[in-house]
Amino acid sequence: MTAFAQEADSYAPAQTPVEDPAAQPQYVQYPNQPQYNQQAFYDSTAYYQNLMDSYIQSGNSKRSVGKAMMLGGGIAAVVGGTIFFAGLLPSCDEGDEGCEASNFAMVLIGTGDLILLGGIAAFTTGLFLKIKGRADLRKAERFSNALTQYNYRRQHSLQLQIEPIINARKGSYGSRLSLNF
Repeated sequence: MTAFAQEADSYAPAQTPVEDPAAQPQYVQYPNQPQYNQQAFYDSTAYYQNLMDSYIQSGNSKRSVGKAMMLGGGIAAVVGGTIFFAGLLPSCDEGDEGCEASNFAMVLIGTGDLILLGGIAAFTTGLFLKIKGRADLRKAERFSNALTQYNYRRQHSLQLQIEPIINARKGSYGSRLSLNF
């Protein structure tokens, strides 16, 4: 064998063992990955329309939950306050001196206090949700106004286009000017 043949053999591809397909990394599609609307990336009006719809849906749901919580919390606060003040009323006879509150009155005060505090907490949370829902609706209204103005400007605008013209065969060049409205 010549030296050239030995060199040629040394550059021959080495036989590599075939890897097991299970040992290769597997790419998994996770269920919580966001699914993107491809149209939204190309058309800004569709993107803002989807955004506006989500704000409207979120705002309406928060407002309805907030209204229900305010109503329920208000009723609970009135009932709890009534029970609380009923426990504070003296239940002694007129002739008794050193009248002390009975165990039943203490239970009424404690129960009324818990119901009153729970009602106030529910009312406050409902008020916050209603305010947040209204803020979402105002944001959707701002997007709606911006989208309306954008569409109006797009429909009623003038576009000036310049297109270059190059003719390699004749060696000429120039441009076209067009006005679109």
